[in-house]
Amino acid sequence: MTGSISNEDLGDSVKVADGVGTNTPDLGKDLKPKRRAITSVPQLGMIATTLEDAAKARNLKNGEIAKKYNGDRPYDDNELKAEGLSWKSNFTTRPLAVAIDKVPPRLTRAVHKARYLTSSSLPDTVEGGKMKTERFRAAVTKVVRNWTGWRPFLNEVAAENCTYGFTSAAWLNPYSWKPTHFRQDRFFVPDQTKQTAEYCPVWIGRQEFQIHELVQLIDDPGQAQDAGWDLEAAVEAINEARPKNVQSDSPYTDYRTYEDAIRESSVYLSLQQGSKVIEVNHFLVAEADGKVSHYMACARNKKKLLRQQLDLYGSMAEALVFFSYQQANGLLMGSKGIGRELYEVACALDRARNEFVDRLMLSGKTWVRGTQKALDRLKLSVVGNTVLLPEEFSVESVKIDAGSAEFSALDNTLTQLMDQIAGGVTPRQLQGERVTATAVNLYAAREEEKRDDITERFLLQVADIITVCQRRLADPSSVDADALRFQEEMLAIMTPEQLVEMALQPALRTVDDWTVDEAQSIILFAQEKRNDPLYDQVKLAQKSASARVNADFAQDVVLPVNDPTQEAEQARAQVLESVAMAIGKQVPVSSRDNHRIHADVLKEELPNLAAAVATDPTAAAELQAKVKHWADHLEAAMQGGALPADWDEDKKIIQAAMAELSKLSQAAPAAPEMLGAPEGAPPEMLPPEASQQPIQ
Repeated sequence: MTGSISNEDLGDSVKVADGVGTNTPDLGKDLKPKRRAITSVPQLGMIATTLEDAAKARNLKNGEIAKKYNGDRPYDDNELKAEGLSWKSNFTTRPLAVAIDKVPPRLTRAVHKARYLTSSSLPDTVEGGKMKTERFRAAVTKVVRNWTGWRPFLNEVAAENCTYGFTSAAWLNPYSWKPTHFRQDRFFVPDQTKQTAEYCPVWIGRQEFQIHELVQLIDDPGQAQDAGWDLEAAVEAINEARPKNVQSDSPYTDYRTYEDAIRESSVYLSLQQGSKVIEVNHFLVAEADGKVSHYMACARNKKKLLRQQLDLYGSMAEALVFFSYQQANGLLMGSKGIGRELYEVACALDRARNEFVDRLMLSGKTWVRGTQKALDRLKLSVVGNTVLLPEEFSVESVKIDAGSAEFSALDNTLTQLMDQIAGGVTPRQLQGERVTATAVNLYAAREEEKRDDITERFLLQVADIITVCQRRLADPSSVDADALRFQEEMLAIMTPEQLVEMALQPALRTVDDWTVDEAQSIILFAQEKRNDPLYDQVKLAQKSASARVNADFAQDVVLPVNDPTQEAEQARAQVLESVAMAIGKQVPVSSRDNHRIHADVLKEELPNLAAAVATDPTAAAELQAKVKHWADHLEAAMQGGALPADWDEDKKIIQAAMAELSKLSQAAPAAPEMLGAPEGAPPEMLPPEASQQPIQ
């Protein structure tokens, strides 16, 4: 399916488009689309204008929320003066900011405390699967957390999501694994868009490029044209760059930007005399076959196309992730953030606190009565500790009750209401003569349940980000430096197929994989199975230390020694086997044996047994059986993947023992069946030039 568009198609081409939306596919009898979703540059401009207009009301509300969050006063000073109420208190206690700021750190902390950012794994049936899984998880986590933009990205997403209800992150470069955050006033989607990106038909993200940033993207004309750039349009956009000005650019969609500038005290200087930028609109458009095309157009001149990449992604989920604070009606715009939920309550609380201050101040004042004319020319005379008033004035014994108890109860009620709505953690002062543990635990459980729901939802959405990141890191076509290093490290320990298998898995299957619940379960299990001979005690210690701190800490502090329980059991088994061999019984080697422990026990027995052969020739049969058993353990260890260097000393001792047994066999030909070479010994154990030194 072809269908690229051009800046030259500004006239008749708009007629082939279906109004202000994306096109119908014009399916044929073969059910293959004949027309792309976008067929002209003006069509992109109309879609952008339509979605921006639809977002005006929402962005105005968000601007009011930002204004209150930044410390807007509860009353307008000019209105108070006009009504003769300039004496009233007019300050903000920032109740909205206090309530909101409690939530995002809790969400990001849950991500930062996670041991790994992915739970992808290989099956246990894969050789070395556990080790490869651990290395993959650690490598993905390390790459993501080493990115200097990871924490700012996560903080921005959490704050935007909690405050305004939803936000988005996108990948506009097919080779980069790093996502870009587009806050709510910087991206636009159609109404009725669901909360998962795969169902989004069109996404528009607004981005600002400084001049040098855009120049670097097209500095190689050949590569730039191959990447879909219209060089003539891009150069024209760069030459037309100008500073951003919210007073004339887009007053509705930039309302929050204006409030941000007020917060930074830089409305008139930075926004009008700042660095020159090129504003662009990124379009991610779903085609009829599910693939996604990427268009980049100038935001100021919506009829100027800068770049197009047709069928860039296989699906919208490969390039876009939505965050939503609430499930609500299942639609993205149906999710309300804490800011919208608490705005009116925060305004009421701010006004109540100002009223309380006014009543307190008035309750300490003395009231003086007089005519209006006399009051206008009132001048007090103070002599010592006495105030002198003219006779036309009278002092009234009026006392205003501040209502401290009532206002305190109102303040607590509104604060608790805000915390309840936001899932906050303000400690509650339980009332009553006797506060029971049951009441405290019940309230704590309800609060914890609310927090867990919010945290779980956020973790699942962050996992969608990590899923895309790990797939891009493992993409063999990637040219990203981080991805190349990651692939080199992984391919040193696993096959390309195993790497792809883990990379294509979801980064998170259950929230327990990222939360402390799994760690607590591991720690409790390790304590319960301590000294149990059925469990590897060293691995339990490593798992427990890794769950408490991290895997690197466990590797550093847990000694690489044999499990003491397993060592005792294996040593005892070898002693019993030695007794059986002493009376002429053949003992086969088992795959469940710890070959190293069995060999160490035999190593301790053979010197004394070799010395006994000199005075008691009948001991040679026992020596021969044990040397053969030792050789069998060595062969089984090699087949099990043991390092040959770890068994060099054993091999030398076995060779020397076999040489001595060969000498004894030659000196006593009457009993060859007793003193001959051990049956079944590996051929490499009997080289002609084997050492003739006696066993030490």
